[in-house]
Amino acid sequence: MTQLFLDLPYFIMKTKTVGTKVLKENLSDYLRLVKEGETILVMERSRDQKTFH
Repeated sequence: MTQLFLDLPYFIMKTKTVGTKVLKENLSDYLRLVKEGETILVMERSRDQKTFH
Protein backbone atom coordinates (compact mmCIF):
# COMPACT_ATOMS: atom_id res chain seq x y z
CA MET A 1 0.00 0.00 0.00
CA THR A 2 1.35 3.42 -0.97
CA GLN A 3 1.13 6.23 1.56
CA LEU A 4 0.78 9.82 0.41
CA PHE A 5 2.21 12.63 2.49
CA LEU A 6 0.99 16.11 1.64
CA ASP A 7 2.62 19.39 2.49
CA LEU A 8 -0.81 20.72 3.54
CA PRO A 9 -0.14 24.50 3.30
CA TYR A 10 1.35 24.00 -0.18
CA PHE A 11 -1.59 21.79 -1.24
CA ILE A 12 -4.11 24.38 -0.05
CA MET A 13 -2.29 27.24 -1.80
CA LYS A 14 -1.95 25.36 -5.10
CA THR A 15 -5.48 23.92 -5.25
CA LYS A 16 -8.26 25.68 -7.14
CA THR A 17 -11.78 25.18 -5.78
CA VAL A 18 -14.83 25.22 -8.03
CA GLY A 19 -18.53 24.52 -7.56
CA THR A 20 -20.37 22.12 -9.84
CA LYS A 21 -22.36 24.86 -11.59
CA VAL A 22 -19.27 26.90 -12.47
CA LEU A 23 -17.43 23.72 -13.48
CA LYS A 24 -20.22 22.80 -15.92
CA GLU A 25 -20.24 26.32 -17.38
CA ASN A 26 -16.45 26.35 -17.89
CA LEU A 27 -15.57 22.68 -18.24
CA SER A 28 -13.11 23.06 -21.12
CA ASP A 29 -11.17 25.73 -19.19
CA TYR A 30 -10.89 23.52 -16.10
CA LEU A 31 -9.88 20.48 -18.17
CA ARG A 32 -7.10 22.57 -19.72
CA LEU A 33 -5.89 23.60 -16.26
CA VAL A 34 -5.80 19.96 -15.10
CA LYS A 35 -3.84 18.98 -18.23
CA GLU A 36 -1.36 21.76 -17.36
CA GLY A 37 -0.84 20.27 -13.89
CA GLU A 38 -3.28 22.24 -11.76
CA THR A 39 -5.25 20.53 -9.00
CA ILE A 40 -8.99 21.23 -8.99
CA LEU A 41 -11.17 20.52 -5.95
CA VAL A 42 -14.83 20.16 -6.98
CA MET A 43 -17.37 21.18 -4.35
CA GLU A 44 -21.06 20.34 -4.21
CA ARG A 45 -23.14 22.24 -1.67
CA SER A 46 -19.93 23.31 0.14
CA ARG A 47 -18.71 19.70 0.53
CA ASP A 48 -15.61 18.26 -1.11
CA GLN A 49 -16.74 15.82 -3.79
CA LYS A 50 -13.70 15.04 -5.93
CA THR A 51 -10.15 16.23 -6.47
CA PHE A 52 -8.64 16.11 -9.95
CA HIS A 53 -4.91 16.48 -10.67
